[in-house]
Amino acid sequence: MSWGPHALVLEPESLRDEIRAEAEMMLGRYEKEMEKEDRPVKA
Repeated sequence: MSWGPHALVLEPESLRDEIRAEAEMMLGRYEKEMEKEDRPVKA
């Protein structure tokens, strides 16, 4: 993971799946934060 976006896991497939799942969880966390920032503020 320290290689960040420069890493490409070729094998084993189970590790590829694990890295993919981690990346999707990170993306989901940031997407939720962006949704909060995009909401209009109620006065």
